[in-house]
Amino acid sequence: MASAVGAFVGAWILIATQSTLMLMVGAIVLGLSYAGVFPTVLAIAGDAYQKMAGTVFGLLFAIALVGGMTFPWVMGRVADAVNVRAAMMVPLFGALGICAMAWRIKKGRRKQ
Repeated sequence: MASAVGAFVGAWILIATQSTLMLMVGAIVLGLSYAGVFPTVLAIAGDAYQKMAGTVFGLLFAIALVGGMTFPWVMGRVADAVNVRAAMMVPLFGALGICAMAWRIKKGRRKQ
């Protein structure tokens, strides 16, 4: 959840600021925050599906690769159609999606 919130904050800084220094801070915060998401997802999936870990990891890597191809393409299209600031909404919504999934997982674990 902390990584998702950090990514949201980093993306928000990139959208809201005009300062070059703050743009660098936003990019660093966004990058460092997203860096922790994938290993955490792999750990949670490996724990939840121990007998099928290889299959689940393969699926997660495939999804990650599709996302790694799609997000920059979508950002480029949005930047071309509107502007780069609007393109920063893509990682902002991605961070919101990660927040929602992390909250759902945390809520599900409390019930167990």
